Amino acid sequence: MDQLKEILGLSDTDLDYELSAEATPLYQATALAAMKDVLASTASAEAAWEKMESRRKELLLPESKSRDLISSMVMQSLGGPLEETNKFAKVNNEAAVYDNLLEALEAKKALIAILTLSGWDEFENFNKTFCDPWNRQSANGFLRSDERIKLFKIFLTRTVRKSKDGNLTDEMYDTIMEIKGLLGVSDDQAEVESRAAFGPEVQKACLRATNEIVADYTAELAKNMQKDIDDAMKKYRLSENFLREQGAIYYAKAVAQISEKAPAGIPTKEMNEALGALQSMFRIESADTAAAHLEYFGSIYKKSILEAMGSTGVIRPELKSSLADLRNRLGLREEDTKELFLKAIEEKFVPMVKWINNEMERTMLNQKQLSERRGRDMGEDMFQSGKVADVRITRYFGVRGKAVVVFLILLLLPAGCFGPWCRGQYHGRHHQLS
Repeated sequence: MDQLKEILGLSDTDLDYELSAEATPLYQATALAAMKDVLASTASAEAAWEKMESRRKELLLPESKSRDLISSMVMQSLGGPLEETNKFAKVNNEAAVYDNLLEALEAKKALIAILTLSGWDEFENFNKTFCDPWNRQSANGFLRSDERIKLFKIFLTRTVRKSKDGNLTDEMYDTIMEIKGLLGVSDDQAEVESRAAFGPEVQKACLRATNEIVADYTAELAKNMQKDIDDAMKKYRLSENFLREQGAIYYAKAVAQISEKAPAGIPTKEMNEALGALQSMFRIESADTAAAHLEYFGSIYKKSILEAMGSTGVIRPELKSSLADLRNRLGLREEDTKELFLKAIEEKFVPMVKWINNEMERTMLNQKQLSERRGRDMGEDMFQSGKVADVRITRYFGVRGKAVVVFLILLLLPAGCFGPWCRGQYHGRHHQLS
C-alpha cells in the first residue's frame, strides 16, 4: 500500500480518504448484517463483534472511522422500531405500542452487548450517547416531546394493568426505567406521569386516613392507616415528595375539621394526638403545618389576647403563662403569635387612640379650629375653653382641669406592660397609629 501511494503520488490524507470511501460501504454491509443477526437472535454478540472487527482489519479501516459508523448504525437500528411504535401510538393502539417498546428494549440490550465488547469509553453511557432527545441524529431525536411522553405513559399504565393486583415488582419498575431512558424522558417528567397515573390511589388512602383519624382517633387506627398509605406508595413507586405535598393538603383539611368540632375551637389532647399522627403519616415537617394552624386557630389566640387585655389593655402576669399554654395547644409558632399579639394591640388601641385624639382636640381647640380641622360645621361653641371635653373625661375617669391632657397621654402607657418581647415592636406601630 505504501509503494502504491508513492507510485500514485498520494499524500497520507488522500490515501485515508480513498480507503474510507471504498471501505465504508463494504464495512457497513458487514456490520449491519452482523447486528441484524444478533437482533434476530441468530448469532451471539461475540460472534457479531468478531466478524465486524475482522472485516475492519481486512479493509484497513481506521478504528476511529468504524466507531462513527457503528454509532450511526446503532441509532438506525433503534430508530426504526421507535418510528414504527409511534405509528401505533397515533392510532391509540396501546397493545402494539407496549409490545413494540419491549422489542425495542430487547434490541437496545443486544446492541449494548455488542458495544461492550468494543471497549470504547464513549459507549459506556448508552442513553446519553444514543438516546439524547435534544440531538436530532439520536435514536429518538425524530420524536417530538409530547410523542415521547405519550409512549412512556402508555407503557407505564399498561405495565400496571398487566401486573398482578396492580403491584409493580422490582423487575417491572426496572423495565419502566429502561423505557424511560430509551425514550429520553426526564426524571421530572416521569414523576409527573407517575403522579397522574397513580396519584389518585394514594390520595384516596390519605383522604380515608384523614377522615377516620379525625372522627375517632386511636393509636391502632393510626397504625392501620399508616400501613395503607405505605402500601400504596410502595405499590406505585411514588416519591416521598409527592406524599408530603399531598399530605400537607389533607393535613390542612384535618385541622379545619378539628377546629369545627373542638370545644371553643381549642383542640383537646386527643385531637392534637390525631394531628400528630397525621403529620407523621404524611411525612411533613412542623414548618409545613404552620400555615394551617395559623389559618384556623389564629383567630382563637387573638381573641384570647383581647380578653386577657380587658378594658385596661394590661395583661396580668398570671395570664401570660396561660397564653403560652394556649399557643402550644393550638400548635402556633412563636413568630406567628407575635404577629397576632401586635394585631390584637392594634385592634384594641386604634379606637382608643381615635377617641383620645378627638377629646384632646375638643379640649385644646376652639369651635372655629375644630371646624377647619374636621372640615365641617361643629355647631355653636358653648364652652370654648374645652369644658365639654373636661366634663366627659371627668365623668369616665375622674380627672379634671390641666390633668386632662396628661391623663389622655398616660392612657397609652400600659402598652409597655404587654411583655418584653413586643415592647419595641409595639412602640413602632403605636407611632403609626398616633
